[in-house]
Amino acid sequence: MNDVTGQLALDFTQDKCEKIATDDSGWETLYKEIANQQYWHLSYPESGNYGGGEPLVSTITKKAAAKKFNVQL
Repeated sequence: MNDVTGQLALDFTQDKCEKIATDDSGWETLYKEIANQQYWHLSYPESGNYGGGEPLVSTITKKAAAKKFNVQL
């Protein structure tokens, strides 16, 4: 599983992940899956739509996550 969209994305992050960081805009969040330590990036790529559009959760490497969210992992 590399991408999850919609309510499944929100359920996945709530039920199976730990929140690590949120970007300055508040629209993108970094999560770490508890079971396997995989990093996930929650975003709203269609943010111009009503309510921010459909959420998307995608895998992200540790290095890319640290850079994007300006955190030490």
